[in-house]
Amino acid sequence: MESKFNGTVWEVIGICIIVPILQVITLGIATPWIVTWVLNWVFSNSVINGKKIIFNGTGTSLFGHFIKWWILTLITFGIYYFWAMKNMIKWTVENLEIEG
Repeated sequence: MESKFNGTVWEVIGICIIVPILQVITLGIATPWIVTWVLNWVFSNSVINGKKIIFNGTGTSLFGHFIKWWILTLITFGIYYFWAMKNMIKWTVENLEIEG
């Protein structure tokens, strides 16, 4: 079976320009929505073994996690960051489906 990514370099360039602008304009508050937007783009352009991947995560569902992870990272002087990254990966995988 074939696995592939269908995104274009122009889309990547657009994302690389838009994401930092949105981060600055919203002072980082929109981060969960930006992250889910990028993840949705990545997975909607990905095919594994001939099947499309569907990402169901939303910025709203990620927002509470981000607040908790941010606070715990501050309290632990950055140590919790590694667990936050693991939890972010876990959340991403939990919000994936394979078509069919």
